[in-house]
Amino acid sequence: MKLLFLIAAIFIGHITYGQKDTLKPMVFPCDIGKTLTISENEVLNIFKASIQQPAYDKISIPSNEWLTCNRDSSYSKMDTLYFCSNAYYKNKPNTTQCCELIAWTFYEEKAFILTEMHLCDEPAKASAVRERDYHKLEILKKNNKYFLQTFNNSKLIDTFEILTIKTFPKCNVDGTTDIMTLVRQH
Repeated sequence: MKLLFLIAAIFIGHITYGQKDTLKPMVFPCDIGKTLTISENEVLNIFKASIQQPAYDKISIPSNEWLTCNRDSSYSKMDTLYFCSNAYYKNKPNTTQCCELIAWTFYEEKAFILTEMHLCDEPAKASAVRERDYHKLEILKKNNKYFLQTFNNSKLIDTFEILTIKTFPKCNVDGTTDIMTLVRQH
């Protein structure tokens, strides 16, 4: 009986650890958001609105990037990713409980640079930009679902189903922040 109980306890512990609910963005009382209708135009407009470059021929890293928690390399391991517009993290300092982030910095409507960021140490660090960090994206519609595909040097890197896009008012300041839920396709 003791052996059975021990095996059950170990199994339950592994199931709970595998769910990684701590990677989901935290919800706050002012976060009464609105779910947006997903369309190619809506997604591209949201990404286009996040472009903030000082000059046409210069890309500023980071510059109003889209961020997802990368604790325990979750960006490459997890199926469900929560990408938040930069305003989410700026609006909720010290509450994200995530030191490792992946940033998508858009410099064109369908092009971004992927950067790894480490924020909890002083000084904060970010990976140097290399050729493999430049990505293009395409939005596809299939069976009434929208998918985001990322490419590097014309090679397909990832395909995600766009599950939800929610927009939230910022707490105590004007403006909004967005959270996009993506599900990796295998």
